[in-house]
Amino acid sequence: IYVTGENIWSSPPGCLVFTFKSVVKEGRLLPLMQYIVSLAIVEAIDSFPGFGDTEISIKWPNDIYADRSLKIGGILCESVFKGGVAVVTIGVGINVDNTEPTTCLRSLCSNSNSNRNSEVAVTRESLLAEILKRYEQLHKELVDPKQGFERIRKEYEKRWLHSGQQVTLESNNGLKATINGISSTTGALLATCISTGEKLELYPDGNRMDFFKGLLTRKLK
Repeated sequence: IYVTGENIWSSPPGCLVFTFKSVVKEGRLLPLMQYIVSLAIVEAIDSFPGFGDTEISIKWPNDIYADRSLKIGGILCESVFKGGVAVVTIGVGINVDNTEPTTCLRSLCSNSNSNRNSEVAVTRESLLAEILKRYEQLHKELVDPKQGFERIRKEYEKRWLHSGQQVTLESNNGLKATINGISSTTGALLATCISTGEKLELYPDGNRMDFFKGLLTRKLK
């Protein structure tokens, strides 16, 4: 169990928990790192047999959900600058064998209609290897000037829960906005104000567990 302030994170037996470091030479790419980690995780899970009946999705910016309602994992990225490059420490936790506090991949795979007569293949070791393999591929694409974030962004938005979601902007007197996607340059949420049609970038204020509360806004020209 990990405690930070009033927030508690638990890691019961059977949970895949790991940390690794990644280097980024361009500071502009730092906000995009959490997106390639999340995408690597959902793509890795989907690569195993037995999840055909289960929707694995991303809740912005750093949670992994099953069937749009059950949290099965999350990530945390922190960075420091050393020697002219950013060193990003990435922490990942995925419920693989532990059915508490929500559910786990093994239970989802066992209950899947497409996998009831086959052996459950996902293990912590095999999932770890698949996540790191896919992360390496996505990271290489992200830092390649000829490729960058654009294709990754499109794939991420196919897997997240928020296209068309309406949010209330507490910092803008309760104005309502519709989420459109993610900025390829800043990593912020792109949204449209419902009442005025203005295009906005939305950022979390960094002080809340619910990132959709207290969103900060910047008008786009």
